[in-house]
Amino acid sequence: MDPTIPQNTAAAVPEPYWNLGRKIFLLWAVVILVGFTLTYFTRTINPTLVNLGWAGVSLAALVYMKRLMPFSDPGLRNLFLLWSVLIALGIALTEGAFTVPILVFIAPNIGVFWLVLMALGHALSGALVRKKIYIATTAFQLAAALGAYLLIAGAPEYFAVQYLIVGVAGSLSMVILIFRA
Repeated sequence: MDPTIPQNTAAAVPEPYWNLGRKIFLLWAVVILVGFTLTYFTRTINPTLVNLGWAGVSLAALVYMKRLMPFSDPGLRNLFLLWSVLIALGIALTEGAFTVPILVFIAPNIGVFWLVLMALGHALSGALVRKKIYIATTAFQLAAALGAYLLIAGAPEYFAVQYLIVGVAGSLSMVILIFRA
């Protein structure tokens, strides 16, 4: 028995690198990159079909995320609910951009809209978990949103490039969280 180790404490066991948080960040990094890249290539089909595809992929990712998360932890439960609401709101407003006259202003800037929505989610997540790295990912996504918006405003023929910008910026934000959160 080692006399330098108190008898009532367990030896510190290092946490595995691919913990719950990193698995979820990787999941969303892949969903965002693949999803927005596919959106770029399928932009000429019916927007409702693209939106339904996003709803299905998002629902599948949220179900997987829910299976990973212990809902007994109120902090994790709040994060899950926050992102569920943001994703549902985003999908509803994206669909509304093509069907509700008052929301038509979103249609030419859907990628920018999603970057701003994801930045909001990162800011609120950072407030919930009290980690400063979310300030960086929020700022990164807002900067990417501004860049995409200025690109589209200056050269409307590059409208679809915003989806690639969202895919890269959104995924890189998740990769930053994998390494820094």
